[in-house]
Amino acid sequence: MTLLILNLFFPNLKCIEYNSAEDCLYIGTHKQGVLCFDIASKNIRKEESWGKMGVSFSEILLRGNSLYLLGSNGLFVKSRKSGSVDYLFPEVKETHVEGTSFFYRF
Repeated sequence: MTLLILNLFFPNLKCIEYNSAEDCLYIGTHKQGVLCFDIASKNIRKEESWGKMGVSFSEILLRGNSLYLLGSNGLFVKSRKSGSVDYLFPEVKETHVEGTSFFYRF
């Protein structure tokens, strides 16, 4: 039901990830980039600073202090501490250290 409602507001929705620490949803779209929906304030923020990643996203995963984004221009990692966005492979080594692949779903 929730996904149906989100699709009404975001018809190009491709992926979604909940951030419990900030009580927000990261929404990856086709051709509209990444949006951040603040649940408490009900505000939507377009992540303009992430333009180098492209405008279409097929996967968003939050692991520890890193947000992994698979976009039309490659696989990127955003540090939640510093806010920096880097191309993940090959320049940046994987930072997930829990012993499983960061694409593992529970």
